[in-house]
Amino acid sequence: MSKTKSFLIGLIGMISSWAIIRFGSNSLFKILVICFLLVNLVELNIKFRKVNLNPWFYLMYGSMIITFLLSNSMTIGAEWIKQENVQFFWMTVYATFYLMASAFSDKQIEIYFKGFVYGNLIQMVWVIVQYMIYTVTGLDINMQLFSTLYSRSYIKEGGFGASGLAWHPSNLAVLLVILFWVFDSWYWKFIVLVTAILSNNSTVIICVVTCIAINILADKKGGVRSIKVERRAFVIAFIAIFVMLIFFIKTDLFLIAGNRISFIYHRLFGGYYDGGSTNAHIRYYVTIPDVITHYPLTKILFGFGEGCSGYVMTNLFGQYSNSGAWALECDIVNILWNKGLVGFFLFYGWLFSIIKRGWAVNHKYAYIMIAIIVGGIFYNIQYDWVIVLEMIINIAIYKQIDLFNTNHFSKRIVRDCTDLA
Repeated sequence: MSKTKSFLIGLIGMISSWAIIRFGSNSLFKILVICFLLVNLVELNIKFRKVNLNPWFYLMYGSMIITFLLSNSMTIGAEWIKQENVQFFWMTVYATFYLMASAFSDKQIEIYFKGFVYGNLIQMVWVIVQYMIYTVTGLDINMQLFSTLYSRSYIKEGGFGASGLAWHPSNLAVLLVILFWVFDSWYWKFIVLVTAILSNNSTVIICVVTCIAINILADKKGGVRSIKVERRAFVIAFIAIFVMLIFFIKTDLFLIAGNRISFIYHRLFGGYYDGGSTNAHIRYYVTIPDVITHYPLTKILFGFGEGCSGYVMTNLFGQYSNSGAWALECDIVNILWNKGLVGFFLFYGWLFSIIKRGWAVNHKYAYIMIAIIVGGIFYNIQYDWVIVLEMIINIAIYKQIDLFNTNHFSKRIVRDCTDLA
């Protein structure tokens, strides 16, 4: 096993969600994926094992090729065509990575996922530190350290939202979902929930609350499990809860959490409808019939191109007309108009096939995908690194690798974190 390749695999997993670390217009994650592909080409030792890559994804990629050809043959504006070309290039890179990742050994799959988990733990610590420093000093450390890359702090409904190593808190949604299911301890799950609240982002909280609801229902169905608490763990938990209570009281976090829960409730059930984000997101859904009747069948079937879903809203309603090419902030409608009906059904067919096959390996695979799909109803969280993560999960499932088995490496992660505590 090439040490260079294994190192790259672990590093790609670790920094994948660190979107704020960039060189020019590209994240470090994208650059490392390119490096990995180049290393494979230089070694000229690409052996594709007999692993079913799941035809849904490559059928979807085939429909993207048709979308790419149609978009470049129609006049929708140079900026939109440029956006489609750039995004299609990166999807081609990830499709190639997916093919090469099929040759990963079980150990390399573990290396990627372990790097991913440790990188997410760093993210979680960063969120807590970022929020605490802002509460005490009024300064966002991201603005101080990454001022050339980080345009502004996330302030919503009058409250600061910690975004971690990214410019928007929604980046935390998927990584917190993964951390929720990596750890069986409710102490850790509680920390994940606190981190979601500190993000002050509805989608992140909805994803974590979805996981909590699934976990409660799964436990109820499986019966109440006996819980053995060692004295050392009890003392650590007691001290941690005591410190958190002081922190919550000093920072008004209880009030913030209450306000955020109230906001989410009214946003979901219609009591909150302003002229901003909520209004725009609702319009993305209610205008679907208008888009279908307004544009030709080819566009409805194959979409407007990757990263170009905003075209329909700009063209029909003038939304963000001066912002150049942009994408809708909602996975469902974004993917629908990016890829068209054909690509949409193939993409979600891929995700649901992961749920179906993952259920037989470990129910947690299915729970993760359900939470991600639910989160995508409210915001755009299918980032590039998330798609690559879904590729790795799919390969692990086909290889019958249970990354969440308590006797597997996730148990060592728990032990390492407990030792640190």
